[in-house]
Amino acid sequence: MRILFDPKVPTEVRAAVEPLLRKWEWLIPTWVHQLTVFWNDKDSARISNLAEPEYRRAWIALLNGWLTNDSETRERDVVHELIHFPLEPLSSFAENLIERTIPNEDSAFRKWAEEELRRVLEGCTTDLQNAITDQR
Repeated sequence: MRILFDPKVPTEVRAAVEPLLRKWEWLIPTWVHQLTVFWNDKDSARISNLAEPEYRRAWIALLNGWLTNDSETRERDVVHELIHFPLEPLSSFAENLIERTIPNEDSAFRKWAEEELRRVLEGCTTDLQNAITDQR
Protein backbone atom coordinates (compact mmCIF):
# COMPACT_ATOMS: atom_id res chain seq x y z
CA MET A 1 0.00 0.00 0.00
CA ARG A 2 1.28 3.41 -0.95
CA ILE A 3 0.82 6.51 1.18
CA LEU A 4 0.94 9.66 -0.91
CA PHE A 5 1.00 13.25 0.31
CA ASP A 6 -0.57 16.06 -1.64
CA PRO A 7 2.09 18.75 -2.28
CA LYS A 8 -0.04 21.27 -0.34
CA VAL A 9 0.41 19.34 2.93
CA PRO A 10 2.68 21.58 5.04
CA THR A 11 6.01 20.08 6.10
CA GLU A 12 5.15 20.28 9.82
CA VAL A 13 1.81 18.53 9.22
CA ARG A 14 3.44 15.74 7.27
CA ALA A 15 6.10 15.37 9.98
CA ALA A 16 3.33 14.99 12.57
CA VAL A 17 1.06 12.60 10.67
CA GLU A 18 3.40 10.35 8.69
CA PRO A 19 4.79 8.47 11.73
CA LEU A 20 1.21 7.95 12.99
CA LEU A 21 0.09 6.56 9.64
CA ARG A 22 3.07 4.20 9.59
CA LYS A 23 2.46 3.12 13.18
CA TRP A 24 -1.22 2.38 12.56
CA GLU A 25 -1.18 1.30 8.91
CA TRP A 26 -2.04 -2.26 9.99
CA LEU A 27 -5.59 -0.92 10.50
CA ILE A 28 -5.87 -0.14 6.79
CA PRO A 29 -7.58 -3.00 4.93
CA THR A 30 -5.79 -4.75 2.07
CA TRP A 31 -8.26 -3.37 -0.47
CA VAL A 32 -6.70 0.09 0.03
CA HIS A 33 -3.85 0.16 -2.48
CA GLN A 34 -3.33 3.91 -2.22
CA LEU A 35 -3.95 6.31 0.67
CA THR A 36 -3.62 9.98 -0.16
CA VAL A 37 -3.29 12.63 2.53
CA PHE A 38 -4.60 16.14 1.88
CA TRP A 39 -4.49 19.38 3.85
CA ASN A 40 -7.44 21.74 4.23
CA ASP A 41 -6.66 24.93 6.14
CA LYS A 42 -10.08 26.43 5.43
CA ASP A 43 -12.05 24.10 7.70
CA SER A 44 -11.82 24.32 11.48
CA ALA A 45 -12.62 20.65 12.05
CA ARG A 46 -9.80 18.16 12.64
CA ILE A 47 -9.79 15.26 10.20
CA SER A 48 -12.04 13.45 7.72
CA ASN A 49 -11.89 10.53 5.30
CA LEU A 50 -13.22 9.32 1.99
CA ALA A 51 -12.94 5.86 0.46
CA GLU A 52 -13.68 4.18 -2.85
CA PRO A 53 -13.27 0.43 -2.27
CA GLU A 54 -14.19 -0.38 -5.86
CA TYR A 55 -11.17 1.67 -7.03
CA ARG A 56 -8.94 0.52 -4.14
CA ARG A 57 -8.17 4.01 -2.89
CA ALA A 58 -8.80 6.14 0.15
CA TRP A 59 -8.11 9.66 1.34
CA ILE A 60 -7.56 11.41 4.63
CA ALA A 61 -8.04 15.15 4.83
CA LEU A 62 -6.21 16.82 7.67
CA LEU A 63 -8.05 19.96 8.60
CA ASN A 64 -6.86 23.14 10.25
CA GLY A 65 -7.97 22.07 13.73
CA TRP A 66 -5.98 18.81 13.67
CA LEU A 67 -2.55 20.33 14.13
CA THR A 68 -3.70 22.57 17.00
CA ASN A 69 -4.45 19.55 19.21
CA ASP A 70 -2.03 17.71 21.47
CA SER A 71 -0.20 14.68 20.09
CA GLU A 72 -2.44 12.19 21.94
CA THR A 73 -5.61 13.66 20.41
CA ARG A 74 -4.02 13.74 16.97
CA GLU A 75 -3.10 10.07 17.28
CA ARG A 76 -6.62 9.09 18.41
CA ASP A 77 -8.03 11.08 15.48
CA VAL A 78 -5.82 9.22 12.99
CA VAL A 79 -6.74 5.84 14.46
CA HIS A 80 -10.43 6.77 14.34
CA GLU A 81 -10.29 7.72 10.67
CA LEU A 82 -8.28 4.65 9.71
CA ILE A 83 -10.90 2.43 11.38
CA HIS A 84 -13.51 3.88 9.03
CA PHE A 85 -11.77 2.20 6.07
CA PRO A 86 -12.41 -1.45 7.04
CA LEU A 87 -16.02 -0.49 7.77
CA GLU A 88 -16.48 1.31 4.43
CA PRO A 89 -17.79 -1.62 2.34
CA LEU A 90 -20.47 -2.31 4.94
CA SER A 91 -21.26 1.39 5.24
CA SER A 92 -21.57 1.76 1.46
CA PHE A 93 -23.85 -1.26 1.29
CA ALA A 94 -26.11 0.17 4.01
CA GLU A 95 -26.18 3.61 2.33
CA ASN A 96 -27.09 2.02 -1.02
CA LEU A 97 -29.78 -0.08 0.64
CA ILE A 98 -31.33 3.04 2.18
CA GLU A 99 -31.21 4.89 -1.17
CA ARG A 100 -32.84 2.01 -3.05
CA THR A 101 -35.52 1.16 -0.52
CA ILE A 102 -36.41 4.74 0.46
CA PRO A 103 -36.01 6.71 -2.78
CA ASN A 104 -37.70 9.87 -1.47
CA GLU A 105 -34.79 11.98 -0.13
CA ASP A 106 -37.22 14.20 1.78
CA SER A 107 -38.82 11.28 3.60
CA ALA A 108 -38.63 11.54 7.38
CA PHE A 109 -38.01 7.78 7.48
CA ARG A 110 -35.05 8.07 5.10
CA LYS A 111 -33.58 10.94 7.10
CA TRP A 112 -33.97 8.86 10.26
CA ALA A 113 -32.36 5.81 8.60
CA GLU A 114 -29.40 7.86 7.34
CA GLU A 115 -28.85 9.47 10.73
CA GLU A 116 -29.21 6.15 12.53
CA LEU A 117 -26.61 4.58 10.21
CA ARG A 118 -24.25 7.51 10.81
CA ARG A 119 -24.76 7.27 14.58
CA VAL A 120 -24.16 3.49 14.68
CA LEU A 121 -21.08 3.63 12.43
CA GLU A 122 -19.50 6.46 14.42
CA GLY A 123 -20.28 4.64 17.66
CA CYS A 124 -18.70 1.40 16.43
CA THR A 125 -15.69 3.29 15.11
CA THR A 126 -15.24 5.14 18.39
CA ASP A 127 -15.60 1.92 20.42
CA LEU A 128 -12.91 0.24 18.30
CA GLN A 129 -10.68 3.31 18.49
CA ASN A 130 -10.98 3.38 22.27
CA ALA A 131 -10.25 -0.34 22.57
CA ILE A 132 -7.22 -0.07 20.30
CA THR A 133 -5.75 3.03 21.91
CA ASP A 134 -6.76 2.07 25.49
CA GLN A 135 -8.65 5.31 25.95
CA ARG A 136 -11.68 3.72 27.64
